[in-house]
Amino acid sequence: MADVKISALTAASALTGTELIETVQSGTSKKTTTQAIANLYSLGYTAEDSSNKSTDGTFAANSDELYPSQKAAKTYIDGKIPKVYAVRLTQTGTSDPTASTGYNSTGATVTIIRTGTGYARITFSGGVMTSGKTIVSLSGTGSGGYTDPKLFTHQISAVNQINLGAFRASDQTAEDDWVLDITVTIYP
Repeated sequence: MADVKISALTAASALTGTELIETVQSGTSKKTTTQAIANLYSLGYTAEDSSNKSTDGTFAANSDELYPSQKAAKTYIDGKIPKVYAVRLTQTGTSDPTASTGYNSTGATVTIIRTGTGYARITFSGGVMTSGKTIVSLSGTGSGGYTDPKLFTHQISAVNQINLGAFRASDQTAEDDWVLDITVTIYP
């Protein structure tokens, strides 16, 4: 074919739409007509233009033409989901409280210490809490269950610390031996 002059080539004829073209879709060979391919264009199908791909996880352009990469979409969504630290704390005698049955999506390591009779401190390894965007929920009992009622309080003392207090319900005296469910929700 390399030695044929262009003037000697047969002229192309118009397509009828019935010509079969072999395509590969998801690793499988399939035959389709030229008309079926033409119909994709008439439906408004346009292949993605990689120059329109955006990696901006803030979606700052607010564009109808840009499409986000998978990473940009994940970054955006992750920024809208609250971080949560939720555990059951059990404190007995003069021991530090222990955490069980927990969930931590803050990304921080958490330490919990007893700071005095009826008092404890939760410390996050990083400044995870934001003023005005952090909610702390407490629900607890004395170690004797509902026959040993306790009142609980908390104070966010820094971006990485929560102070806890446990008090006997009858006279509000600080007291050890308690079980506390705590949920810290940090909104973006």
